[in-house]
Amino acid sequence: MQFDKLTARFQQALQQAHSLALGKDNPYLEAGHVLKALLDDKNSGMGALLCQCRCRPLAACSAMR
Repeated sequence: MQFDKLTARFQQALQQAHSLALGKDNPYLEAGHVLKALLDDKNSGMGALLCQCRCRPLAACSAMR
C-alpha cells in the first residue's frame, strides 16, 4: 500500500488504529481497529455513514472495546 497516496485524515486514522492494535498486544492491524479509529474521530463522518445504513455506531464502538 502506498501510504502517501492516502488522505492525511485517513493516514491519521490508520496511525490511531495501529496504536489501538498495539495497545491490545495485537501485532496485526485489523479492520475493527480502523473502524474504531474512524468512529472515535468525530470529524470522520463514519458515524453519520453508519446511521444512514441503519447501523448503530455507538453499539459498534462499544462492542469493540
